[in-house]
Amino acid sequence: MGTEKRDRQKANKAAKLEAERAAEARAKRIKTIRNLVILAIVVVIVYLAFLR
Repeated sequence: MGTEKRDRQKANKAAKLEAERAAEARAKRIKTIRNLVILAIVVVIVYLAFLR
């Protein structure tokens, strides 16, 4: 059993780690979406190039 200060420190550390995980997941999701959009644009350009 820790002191009140130590309990607060543990809670703050856990909250910080969770926020970092959430930010990392968000960044990964944005990167994945960006890559898929770029891939879709490349596919459309290649498709249009072969239509001519």
